[in-house]
Formats: sequence, structure tokens, C-alpha cells
Amino acid sequence: MAKADNNQVMASLCSKIYAIMTAADDINAGAPKEEDVFYSFATPGVAISQGDLHFGDLAAKEEINASADFALLVNNIPNADKAWSQTGDKVWDIYSRALQEVDLPAAELSEKEKTMLEKAQNYLVATTTKKDPFTDEEKPSTGPSPAVKAYESYKQAYRSAWNKYDAARALANAPNAQPEDVRRFNTSGPMLRDDVVSAFNAWEAEGNKEYVEQARGIIANLTGRGPQARYGTLRGNLNMDRRANQRGDTYFPTFYFPDEALTGKYDDSWTNFYFDLQDLETHERNESTAWGTQASASWGLWHASGGAEYSSQSEDYQADTEGLSLRVELLQIPILRSWLDPSIFHSRAWKWSQESTPISDGGSPPHGFMPLFPTAMIVARKLHITQDMKSEHNKKFTTHLATQASGGWGPFSVKGHYSRDTHSADHDCTTTDSGIDVPGPQIIAFVCEKLPKSPNPDPGLNWTTT
Repeated sequence: MAKADNNQVMASLCSKIYAIMTAADDINAGAPKEEDVFYSFATPGVAISQGDLHFGDLAAKEEINASADFALLVNNIPNADKAWSQTGDKVWDIYSRALQEVDLPAAELSEKEKTMLEKAQNYLVATTTKKDPFTDEEKPSTGPSPAVKAYESYKQAYRSAWNKYDAARALANAPNAQPEDVRRFNTSGPMLRDDVVSAFNAWEAEGNKEYVEQARGIIANLTGRGPQARYGTLRGNLNMDRRANQRGDTYFPTFYFPDEALTGKYDDSWTNFYFDLQDLETHERNESTAWGTQASASWGLWHASGGAEYSSQSEDYQADTEGLSLRVELLQIPILRSWLDPSIFHSRAWKWSQESTPISDGGSPPHGFMPLFPTAMIVARKLHITQDMKSEHNKKFTTHLATQASGGWGPFSVKGHYSRDTHSADHDCTTTDSGIDVPGPQIIAFVCEKLPKSPNPDPGLNWTTT
């Protein structure tokens, strides 16, 4: 295929990324399946660095500001019909409403059940006391427990091992397979497969997999049977974690795993991804509701803006896709919120105290206050796009890009200046006649949980105003 429509290329590219990163493990019995997962793609991506992810023990002003910037970024609420963007409401705003502006059924747990619920909660959430560097006030704060940290770290290692194996296998068996990919899988495939088995076994043996999932199951079950006790704890945790940065922005600390994800320590965790125009024949949108981005019949792969990163004022430009191919490394980084219990959105033991828009209507795609919430980031690095940069469309855009503050190609950022409270940096590409290179890491999509209809109160429960 010599060239293709820009919208078709974007749809196929996003579909292939989604397919590779959510593929089900067919090696390990009992491996989790990526169900009710939605990818919200950014157009363009958001440049980040390890400095953006260095929170330390949240004892220094720089660490707190880095934590605040990260929380404000990853708690935007994706829209299933559009590309990812900043939103006024954050995840914590909607969650707070779902804890405060509700009616709960009249139900009481037994003393034994209350004890079991408390043990499950304490197993998952750790409470510590930290000094506020701005006021010197000692404040309690919640965070993931050691068991949850181990669970997420081993889960991430397993998922990375699986993605590397599955992506290498897919590249070697694709109709457009490159000779080097076939040779690489022929020699390294057995070892990559063994890595998947070992990583899954380690998650079960050392990552507290059984106990963490058991604790989550206990909480989900008992919250539905006696929600008052659980809601009291959740309200307390949310209030305890409320923070403000130097600008006065309210935020709730949000974490990621593993630590130092963007350092050389995790170089082996990245998944090699390849795309060219032959993928259009096997990866099509097909009215998919599993991922979202911004595209239309006249949409262009190139975008530029005179504003800062992830500006909503960007303009699209057509790209010449003749001979297009790209290689990039991808990594999924989980997001954790110790103040959030998403199981309440699945529970039928609550309803709005006054009629209101639903959290989610459960549709396909879903709509509501928060039909999706981010659970992980897809980070890209070492991007190389091969295409004719001497063609009229591409040459015209690169000339225009030189006068703009930021720009991108598809879900990738190719230029930008980003500023945080902790530091600022330039993010740029190298352009040749045959393509462009962007070495630095960037968030290209948010992995989201797709919520069911919520609230969806069970009429069989004994409802009363609380």
C-alpha cells in the first residue's frame, strides 16, 4: 500500500497498540484478562521525565510539587468520545460526591464481619504521619500498604514480560514481518516465554496476589451488605489525604509503580512495537468502543499549537503517509490511589440523595460524570517514524512547526516545552529527509476502567436517608 488516509492510519495504529497491550495471556492458567478496559489516547502525547515521577517520601517542597503535578495530570476524567485532555473536574471530585451526596440502605454488619472488613482495609492501606514542609504541621496520610506495593510491582513485571513476548511473537508472525523480527523471535522466543511463566509465578509467590485479591473481594462483598461502616472509613481516608501545593491547588496524592520506572533499571520491561501500512488490513476500527481519540474525515496526523503541551487549541494538518512505518518502545505504568475504592461504583448499595447525572450510564461507549477513570499510563519512548519528509504536505508542516510551541504526529508529541513546579524542559524531535526521531518518554494514552451503570440501586434493599 503506497499511502493511506490519515484518519485510517490513526485508527489502525491505535487499534494495534490496544491489541498488543491488552492481549490475553495464553500461557499461564488463571492469568487475568484485560476486561472492561478503555484506552484514551492523547493527541499529541504528554512529555514526561523521571524527575516528574520523583516524589521521595513527600518531605521536601520539590517532592510535594512533583506529586501534585502528577496527581493533577493523571486524575483528569477521560471522555469516551474524544481524545484525552485536561478537565475541570478530577477523579477525586466525582468520588467525593459519590461518598457524600448519597443515600445508603439500612443494613448492619455483624461484629465478626466488621472485624473482617477492618482487617481487609488495613491489609491494603497504610496510614503514616508526615510533616508538611510548608507549615511544619504533622499530618496523617494514607498510601498503598507494603503488600499492595509488592502486588503491583510483581504484577507490572509479569505484564511487561507478557507484553514483550506477545509483541515479539506478533511481529514475527505478521504478514508484514521484517526479517530481523523473525530471526529475533526464533532465537529469543523460548527465553521470553520462560520469562512470562517465571514472572507470573513470582507474582503469585512473592507478590501477595492471593491475599490482595482476597482482601479486595472481602471489601466489595461486605460494602454491599453493610455500607455504612465502609463509607465512614472511605470518607475519613479521602479527607485525610486532601492536600494543597504551593499554588493552592487541591490534590490527592496519587502513586505509580514501579519506582524509577523511566530509569535504566527497567530497560528490559519495554515492549517493542512496529507499525506500517500493511497493518491497515488487519487492524481496523470496526466501530470499536475500546479506545478513543479525536479524528474525523478531514482529520490530519500532524498537529501544532502555539500554546503549551496538551493544549486544546491545536490545529490538524494532513500528512503524506507514503512508505510510512514506525518503531517505538511502549511501557504500561500502573496508577494507584489509596484514597479511592472503585468498588463502590460497582455496588448496588447506594444511590444519589437527590436526582443527578449518573456516574456512568453503562452504555457502549459510556457517558456520565465519570464513565472512565485512569488506572495506568501507556508511555512511549525511542520513537522513529519513517516517511518522506520531502513531500509537499510533510515539508510544509515541518516549516510551520518551527514557528509553533508544540506539535505532534498521531498520538505522539514531537515538539514541546513543558514546565512543572520542579523543573522545565524542551521536548523536540530530530528530522531527516526520511523521517523523524523522538527519543524522550511521553504518555500517549491512559488505560481506563470502564464503569458499569452507576448508581444502580437494588430495589430489594431497605432504603433510608442517612
